[in-house]
Amino acid sequence: MRSSWALIGLVAACGSRPPTETVPQSAQSVVRSEPDEAPAPASVQPPAPEPPTPTDPPPPRFGRTDVLPVERCQVKLPAKIQFETNRATLHKQSEPVLKALLETVKAYPDERFRIEGHATEQSNYALKPSERRAKSVLRYLVEYGISRTRLRAIGYGMDRPLVPNDTPEHRAVNRRIEVVVEDCEPSAVD
Repeated sequence: MRSSWALIGLVAACGSRPPTETVPQSAQSVVRSEPDEAPAPASVQPPAPEPPTPTDPPPPRFGRTDVLPVERCQVKLPAKIQFETNRATLHKQSEPVLKALLETVKAYPDERFRIEGHATEQSNYALKPSERRAKSVLRYLVEYGISRTRLRAIGYGMDRPLVPNDTPEHRAVNRRIEVVVEDCEPSAVD
């Protein structure tokens, strides 16, 4: 009797009960795993991408290489935009420059541009010709599909010379059209 109690204590310690009746081998369900079968894979998810670090530079705002470059918020024209002498009429030889400018403005549809006219006349009337020339460039861009709301023309006259207006060569440098991206800080795009 004592051995039965020992067996019952052992069973109780293991957490299972001895079978009370014997089940024939034919009635027992046998589960066999095939040795060639691989266990079902658990769903594996790829690791999450790492967030950008604060030292990663932002993508360049004006990094396109298929249009005119924008440096310090100014479109770098490949040549001067020419006008008929003493007029605001665009000269035919400026057509390639104007087409390149048009493609550049189209390439940045979220940007607004300011077309600045600069003159060298030694009078108070210099503002009018510089403004009329800037407006001629604006009209060209609008004629070829740029929304007028994205453009602004302004004439500065002789208020912003690049070099002193003391020689014919210097005055030729100062007579110019510049195209600037509005709402742009030069330090933010360099």
